[in-house]
Amino acid sequence: MHLTGVKFAEGKYLSPDTFYTLCRSRRLSVNDFELAQDGTTERKLLVLPGIVRTSNLAANMIGDYYDRKPTLITEKLAGNIRGCIGIVYDSSRKNYAPNTVLKLDMRLSIQNKQRIIATYKKHKTAEQYVELIYKAKKINWSKIRFPEQYGYIPIPDC
Repeated sequence: MHLTGVKFAEGKYLSPDTFYTLCRSRRLSVNDFELAQDGTTERKLLVLPGIVRTSNLAANMIGDYYDRKPTLITEKLAGNIRGCIGIVYDSSRKNYAPNTVLKLDMRLSIQNKQRIIATYKKHKTAEQYVELIYKAKKINWSKIRFPEQYGYIPIPDC
């Protein structure tokens, strides 16, 4: 819900997983939530389609967030020059999770910028990432070596 900027309707509570499942299945009722009064919801919903295409993140860069805004707490940004998703480390799950969506040229708000050369996905109950969903162009894949803990990931075909 935070990712979209919506708030719980009075007397309602949905877990993040339930909210997401209802969204994806188009069974979320307008009675389940309210739009944020400050316009946040509308701004985030304008950006989401350009960042999340189908069920995958459309990002070609990632970096450490350093631009300090009083109402934004996030660690990394992943996206492109039109918008991005902020992510924070979830210590209970031992991975990064999205916590916000921003309409900005993320190059102006990050340091340690890195190009994303490949993106893989897995089901949340799966142990390993194996399905390639994005690969960058103009990469000599024969020279790519993943860190040891990700050595199982298949290198894309050249």
